[in-house]
Amino acid sequence: MTVAGMGMCTSGIFSYILCHVTQTIEAKAVITRSYWIKRILPVGFFMASTLWAGNLVYLYLSVSFIQMLKAFTPVITMIALFMAKLETPTYRVSSLGRLAAVTVLQLGTETQPHGHETCYT
Repeated sequence: MTVAGMGMCTSGIFSYILCHVTQTIEAKAVITRSYWIKRILPVGFFMASTLWAGNLVYLYLSVSFIQMLKAFTPVITMIALFMAKLETPTYRVSSLGRLAAVTVLQLGTETQPHGHETCYT
């Protein structure tokens, strides 16, 4: 939690410096109460929920098993992009290379838990 908090504080500090001190980025947005509730609050809530759930899992699973599950993230991301129609599967050579890479990750992640003690409890 401390590392995540340090990352958020650092982002805030650098954002302030870039907007107000060096004026590299224009800070012209007026943030109203409804804008904050509709746009900023949900992002903060889900970011905090992700940190909470991500740390909670360490109480119940081993670190090695969690690392195996993290390797599965590109597969979930690709499936979510396809389902939301933000990305379409194509059959060009470069797309097939990406699809093959994600498939290899998925197969490797599937075979790792066989023999892990938490799978059998």
